[in-house]
Amino acid sequence: MRAIIILLAAGFLFSMGCQSGTRPADLILEGGHILTLAEEGHPAGGTALAIRGDRIILVGDDAAALTMQGPETRVIDLKGATVIPGFHDSHCHLYGLGKALAEIDLMGTSSYQEVLQRVKEVVQDEGGYAWLQGRGWDQNDWEVKQYPTRELLDAVTGERPTLLRRVDGHAALANTEALLAAGITADTPDPEGGEILRDADGRPTGLLIDNAVDLVRDIIPPPGQREVRRRVELAVEHCLAHGITAVTEAGVPWTRAQLYQEMAAAGDLDLRIIGMYDDDEETLQPAFAAGPIQTEDLMVTLRAVKLYADGALGSRGALLLADYSDQPGNQGLAVTNRQHLLDVAQQAGRAGFQVCTHAIGDGGNHLMLDLYEEVLGLS
Repeated sequence: MRAIIILLAAGFLFSMGCQSGTRPADLILEGGHILTLAEEGHPAGGTALAIRGDRIILVGDDAAALTMQGPETRVIDLKGATVIPGFHDSHCHLYGLGKALAEIDLMGTSSYQEVLQRVKEVVQDEGGYAWLQGRGWDQNDWEVKQYPTRELLDAVTGERPTLLRRVDGHAALANTEALLAAGITADTPDPEGGEILRDADGRPTGLLIDNAVDLVRDIIPPPGQREVRRRVELAVEHCLAHGITAVTEAGVPWTRAQLYQEMAAAGDLDLRIIGMYDDDEETLQPAFAAGPIQTEDLMVTLRAVKLYADGALGSRGALLLADYSDQPGNQGLAVTNRQHLLDVAQQAGRAGFQVCTHAIGDGGNHLMLDLYEEVLGLS
């Protein structure tokens, strides 16, 4: 018999117990397989569970659960289905998910032509925002495994500035209008920790690597607070629909941290969020002054900082100790100055925060392990 998985809201799990009390249960699930995944000393599972309000009051057999049935109790026969706790995504970009849901989805494209087709459909249908943004392409999935260039994208997008980020976010393709808006020309130098790819005549191809992507991203008009909240709500809805009831978000600005707390206080946040603050002065200054934050309902926790040591392997931005085998002379990129990493790590430690660092290459990991050793006074 095919098993059906039913996911429970995370709020239930943190207070699971077996005390029934006197008031009938609001919901009883019976006739299934209940897997609590709990530690020793907690209910190991059974065939049924009973829920009152936002608390699981019993995990056991059908007979025990049905003793808690009242005239208003909803009873669901699972018919052999399996019930498990909701998933916790331990490293996600929640707002990035919401932004992606509001952008052009380029995941799974098998060629540059398919990317262009998806962009064309949006250009034809959308009459709102001037900027077009998308994410998800990966040239390694294409038959011709080469970076795309802007000429064909220009033909599709016309005068609308467009930025299409690679699947890992460490590279992006900009059309000519976007390059012009950012002031990127043949004379623009590569930024520290980034690269502007150029053709044989030195002109930008439109492909930007790591910190060079920010030359365009930084001039895109920011969304208003209503749009930010809409994106958060899209992401939360998407997570819950797939059984994800808690996330650790790697990168949260101070303004969005406030939004999360406001939503939790109003009872409008149904996803548990553990956030790592962004590494920028506008975020870290008020965050370190406020100290670690946890809302009363435990729906929002903010007590970590996200740092970046290097880029990603797919775009050859991960910092290596030796050259890339397919690109001699390139050992990747150290995207953040070492002294800055050291300063923030020391400040975070004094303020009671955990430091979480993106380090992909062996060179990036060497860098961070040496730095952690210094911060902890082990060297």
